[in-house]
Amino acid sequence: MTLDATFRPLATNLLRKFGRSCTFTRVTEGDYDPATGTTTNTETTSTVYTYQSSPNDNQLASGQYQAGQSIFLLSAAELGFEPRPNDKITAGTSWAIVRVSRTSSGQSDALYECLAAQ
Repeated sequence: MTLDATFRPLATNLLRKFGRSCTFTRVTEGDYDPATGTTTNTETTSTVYTYQSSPNDNQLASGQYQAGQSIFLLSAAELGFEPRPNDKITAGTSWAIVRVSRTSSGQSDALYECLAAQ
């Protein structure tokens, strides 16, 4: 038995209590049109709760994070799919996701930590 039944809703409840509402934009790359040399992307938006923080001094010193980046926590249950690089989070300003880390409570993801840059 996994802890999914406990921790997936817990992540959602904590983000709703301590986070703030934001717009999540899923960017799906379209087909390449050789005539125009462009790709048309499709964007789908949804409203979710997030907790936003900045990398601390130790994280910046490690080189894994850069000044000006932000860390967003998102509930896997509320979002319903795994975020991926180039998706966007709009929380006051628009941020492009650079990297995604998952926290699993068992067999299912409970929380996504998204590193994003403007």
